[in-house]
Amino acid sequence: MQRIVYLYMGLSIGDDSILNFNGESSVVNVGQKIWGVTVVAIKNDRVILKDDIGKFELKN
Repeated sequence: MQRIVYLYMGLSIGDDSILNFNGESSVVNVGQKIWGVTVVAIKNDRVILKDDIGKFELKN
């Protein structure tokens, strides 16, 4: 499976973060599955995601 490489992290606010992918934005929270990835953790400066390949981080 090919990892989503154009996923972009916007603002992290508390337990939520804004992610952008292919021109679509969504407010996500931990445990939510979206665009083939699952949100594992949301920190002030990064979001940790998991897909079929493993975990990876998006840094703000």
